[in-house]
Amino acid sequence: MYSDTVKSLAILSPEASKQVVEKVLALEHYWACPNNDYFYTIGAFSAREFFDQNGPVSPDRHDVYDRYHGNRIRLNPILLENFKDMYERVRTELETALDTNVFYANEHVAVPGFQILGPSPQQKLMPLAVAESLEKLDGWSAFHIDTPYMPHTNFWKRFQNCEFNNGLTFTLSLQLPQAGSGLDVWKNPGDTEAAKLFNGIPTAEHQALIPDYEFIPYQTGHLTYFTGHRVHRVAGRHRLLCDDRRITLQGHGVKCDGAWHLFN
Repeated sequence: MYSDTVKSLAILSPEASKQVVEKVLALEHYWACPNNDYFYTIGAFSAREFFDQNGPVSPDRHDVYDRYHGNRIRLNPILLENFKDMYERVRTELETALDTNVFYANEHVAVPGFQILGPSPQQKLMPLAVAESLEKLDGWSAFHIDTPYMPHTNFWKRFQNCEFNNGLTFTLSLQLPQAGSGLDVWKNPGDTEAAKLFNGIPTAEHQALIPDYEFIPYQTGHLTYFTGHRVHRVAGRHRLLCDDRRITLQGHGVKCDGAWHLFN
C-alpha cells in the first residue's frame, strides 16, 4: 500500500560502501553531535538548522541562516572532494531513475550529508544503557514530513516553476546495525500547508493517528527514495549492539524548470 511509493536503487557494491564508511570514520573531526546523544552528522542540514518544535524558524533569524551557510561553505568542498565518486554515482543513478537532469546546487545550498548513529571512532562503543534504550524505541525519529525546501526561497526564486509538493527524499545506506534498519512510511496528506499542519501535531498523538504504517528495510549500498509529502520516520525496534553504527547519506531534491536540484 504505502510501500509501493518507495523505490530502491542499487548504488554501491559492498566494497565501495565499506570504502565510503572508512572515509566517514577518518573525517571524525567534522562530525557534529549537538545533543550529545550518539546521533552525529557531517554536513549542513536544513532540517536541523531551520526547524524546531514549533516548525520553521523565522526568516529574520540571521544567526541561523549564517550558521547553515557557514557550515555549507566549510563542509561542501570537504564532502565533494572526499566522496566525489559516490556523489556522482548517486546523481547519475537518480538521473536515470527519474528520467530527467539531476544537479547538485552546492554553490547555493548544502550537498547531501551523512547521518551517523553510534559511537565515534574515539568512543569505540556506545554505553550499554544507551543501546538498550534506543532498541526499545518504536522510532529513532518522530513521524514527520520533509519540507527542507522552505528556508531556501532565495535559491528557488531564480526558477520559473518549482514542484515543492513533489519533493524528493532519499537515503543511501552505507553501514547498518547487525540487526538491520529501515524506514516506517505512511500516507501523503497533501501540499505544503498540510505538511506543516501534520508536523505541528504532538508526537504523543502519532500512535493513535497512524495505526497502519509500513516498514521498508534498508540494504547496504542501496538508495531508498520517494517523492511527495510522505509521512515517515527512522524505524526503531531493532537490536543494537554497543559497536553498531548506522551510517547513511541523506538528501533531498526539488524539481525546478524540468530538472532536479539536490540539496540538504
